[in-house]
Amino acid sequence: MARIRKRPERFRAGPMFMGLLAAAICGGSQAEVAEPISESTVVQAALQLSAARELRAAGLDAASGERDRAGRWSNPEISWTQEKLDGSVDSTETVYGLTQTIPLGGKLSLERDAATRRYGAAEQAARSGDVERAAVARRAFTEVLYRDGAAAVHRLWADELGRAARAVDALAKAGDASRYDAERVARAAANARSLAAAADAERLHSRERLVGLTGDSSLRAAPLAGESPAPLQPLEAYLEKVATDPRLRELASRAEAAEFESKRAGRGWIPDVAVTVGQKTVEVAGESEDGLVLGFSVPLPLFDTGSAAKRQLAGEARILRSHYALQLAEREADVRGTWELARSLERTASDLPPSTMLGQVASAAYQAGEGSLLELIDAYDAERETALVSLELSKRARMARIELDALVGVIP
Repeated sequence: MARIRKRPERFRAGPMFMGLLAAAICGGSQAEVAEPISESTVVQAALQLSAARELRAAGLDAASGERDRAGRWSNPEISWTQEKLDGSVDSTETVYGLTQTIPLGGKLSLERDAATRRYGAAEQAARSGDVERAAVARRAFTEVLYRDGAAAVHRLWADELGRAARAVDALAKAGDASRYDAERVARAAANARSLAAAADAERLHSRERLVGLTGDSSLRAAPLAGESPAPLQPLEAYLEKVATDPRLRELASRAEAAEFESKRAGRGWIPDVAVTVGQKTVEVAGESEDGLVLGFSVPLPLFDTGSAAKRQLAGEARILRSHYALQLAEREADVRGTWELARSLERTASDLPPSTMLGQVASAAYQAGEGSLLELIDAYDAERETALVSLELSKRARMARIELDALVGVIP
């Protein structure tokens, strides 16, 4: 590799490029707008999307309808019969009746309890949907932060390599650098432009996804606030929240509902009584007489006493309880693992060496005539890799935090 004599007036890029890289890591071009959009704003927009609100309301309406209907008496039945006999003396019998079935054994109370638990499960399902949608929005927000920063790093690197290519080309024409060095830098600049174009396409893709999740078209271009998350809470604080996760509470409510239904089915041997009250009118030879009609009917629990339904519903309750126990144990293990991952990634990201040192050393050596131009460019390439690694670690740390919040059912 040919050594290049000191020509600071033609190529003095080190301090400028390193400053721009630092700006890219801190949020790309967000300095162009004074008030970037925060993560919480994006989450609220995703939760307030009309389709999301309708889905939440529809589920609760369906469950509330079942709850309000449960435990009510059946509607009474009204009946009318008339019997006419032809003979030596014509006679007509007319009966009006009102029949009401009266449930016994406290079955309606158990039905109401079960429906109330199912409504609670629907509330937890709605909450669980909000938690998942918030996590999806936060992941998309973090992806945009990363893609914005990566696109900025690639764009700055492509611009810097373009300047280097023009400078080396001028030096080669003046005989101060080899043609090979000029061609190599030109090829590197072309590759950098291709990578920058691909990074920008990925940035636009992540922006469109965020727009789709929130319904806010301004997010196609609006800057995002990549503020640092709050300090990581102790592991015990997250473990205490596991039992309040809406997905687990939904399972618990469904299990309780099945248990009440099982108790109700177990009282199937207690029959419901149908009581009839009415009036009977008999007309004979033009004369009529009225009388009161009283009656009742009771089904005989000979073949179906509800024992089979009781076993079925009790089994369903046990299945739900088992799922709850298994998911609780899995969730606690996931919380421990994700907490360790988040802590490790945050420490690694904070311990990453500053991305300006190598470039500053190479720039000083080049300006003093002690290094080659390509050595300086290699140093900048290392700085680019360091910047991308920093962005990747920051992204992974944020994703781990998002997963941790989602595991315990928290919407920040």
